[in-house]
Amino acid sequence: MNGTDIFIDTNICVYLLNGDTVLAELLQGQNLYISIITEMELYAYHGYNSSALKF
Repeated sequence: MNGTDIFIDTNICVYLLNGDTVLAELLQGQNLYISIITEMELYAYHGYNSSALKF
C-alpha cells in the first residue's frame, strides 16, 4: 500500500452509503479496500441496496 491506498471498515462504508459528502470528498481518488468481513456485514446492513454495493 502507499499514500493513496486506504483500508476502510464497515462504519466508513455505512457513512458513504448514507450519503456523507465530506467523507466521500476526502476519499476521492483513493484506492479503497475492505475485508471480506466488512463485505459480509454490508450485505446484512438494513439500508442495503443491491445497486449501491458494487465491489
